[in-house]
Amino acid sequence: MVMAKPGTVKSHDHLETQVYVLSKEEGGRPKPFTSYFQPQMFCLTWDTSCQVTIPDKEMVMPGEDSKLILRLFKPMVIEQGQRFTLRDGMQTLGTGVVTKILPSLKEDDRQQLLEGKKAREKRLAAQSAKN
Repeated sequence: MVMAKPGTVKSHDHLETQVYVLSKEEGGRPKPFTSYFQPQMFCLTWDTSCQVTIPDKEMVMPGEDSKLILRLFKPMVIEQGQRFTLRDGMQTLGTGVVTKILPSLKEDDRQQLLEGKKAREKRLAAQSAKN
């Protein structure tokens, strides 16, 4: 819940971000992560789970600065330029800034957030068979 003048803030669930992933020496994760990884996103007074998509490459190594697309499980009030932190359990993964607000997720996109790895692979195989 947000207390604001009506119409002054909007919730979003699809973001383009620039994130610095902490190295092991900085207290971050020792292993890289790939697309579809689901960390917790903390920003100001709220937190929610999100799904990471890496647009430029296959994986992000610890100590790297990378562009990430985040799909939030719940729409949250966030603006371009706002800072946030990504965590996995009790471990901080990195910190970043929202560079662009992307169009809101459609209902089928929201359902895809909840599917597991096998269901995603099956769906992608069916899509590639159609093409």
